[in-house]
Amino acid sequence: MHGERAAMAIARFVADRADLVLGGRFTDWPLLGMAGIQESALRIDPAAGLFGFAITRREGFLSTAAGRQAVAMAINRPSLLATWRSDWAPAETILPEALDSARPPARPDWAGLNQDIRLALARTRVQSWAADNGAPVVRIHVPPGSGGTLLWARV
Repeated sequence: MHGERAAMAIARFVADRADLVLGGRFTDWPLLGMAGIQESALRIDPAAGLFGFAITRREGFLSTAAGRQAVAMAINRPSLLATWRSDWAPAETILPEALDSARPPARPDWAGLNQDIRLALARTRVQSWAADNGAPVVRIHVPPGSGGTLLWARV
């Protein structure tokens, strides 16, 4: 057994010096394609809510529900997830659908709208904010690694 960086573990697997690699994060995912790992060799444990934003500073544009909703509406979830896997389903709720509760989780009121309408609504909210406050500033931190770089580019 070895505890090491994903790149080294994948290199060992490709060189047939490891039978199994466990763990890893979305930041490591691009390494699989670069290493030529066959799809049939992958076993993926589905994780609900793989990506999410935590608002760490509720000031400026993100201090209002309208600002946070604008960011949420502007993200093209299917396109974002296709960066890693085409079969991952996007989620628009914090909780997964199948949970031991009386009702399914509440969905945002904009969830049923298509991406073009969402983007137009988000753009309107940003323009409204900018008219009174100047251009909004939103800082995003993503984990280091090639998967983090892809996430940054897609968002």
